[in-house]
Amino acid sequence: MSDLGGDYTMSGAAAYLGFAIGGSVADGVILAGHLWGMGATSPNITANGQGGAPGETRLGFAAIGPEFDYYFMPANLFLGATLALSRFTLRTGGRLTSGGTDYSTQVGLAGQFGVGKEWWVSDSWGLGLKGEVTITANKDNSSSNPPTWMGFAFAVGFSATYN
Repeated sequence: MSDLGGDYTMSGAAAYLGFAIGGSVADGVILAGHLWGMGATSPNITANGQGGAPGETRLGFAAIGPEFDYYFMPANLFLGATLALSRFTLRTGGRLTSGGTDYSTQVGLAGQFGVGKEWWVSDSWGLGLKGEVTITANKDNSSSNPPTWMGFAFAVGFSATYN
C-alpha cells in the first residue's frame, strides 16, 4: 500500500469459498480448473509495528488456476496443489458503496496446497474435510517502485466430490 507508506500487516478471520471442476486423467489423478477467494471485514491492522483500530476496512483476495489432486485409494485421502494468478483489493474508510479509498494489486502468483479425507455417501458422491494453505505475492498498483503485498492463509473446510 504505497500510498499509505510504511509496513502494514493485516490478520484475522476471513470467509473463504472455492470451486474446482475437472476430471480424472488416470487412477487417483485429477486435473481441474480452480477458482477461489477470501474476504475479511475489519481485519486486525498493524502499521509500522503499531496496532490500530481496524475501522471500516475490507480486504479481498481472488485466484484462478489449474489444480492437480492425487487420491490415495482405498483410503480416499488426497493431496492437492494449485498454481494460480491472483489479486488483492483493499478498501479503507467509507462504506461498501461510497466513500473510502480503494487499493489493489497487479495480478501476481499464488500457490495453494491442501490435504483432505473424503467418505463415500453414495455411489457417486464423496463428502469430506480438508485443510489448505495459500501463499501469494502481488505487486502494488502504484506506478513507481511498487511494494509487494505478501499473503499467507490457512483454511479448513468441507469438500464435496462427484465422480
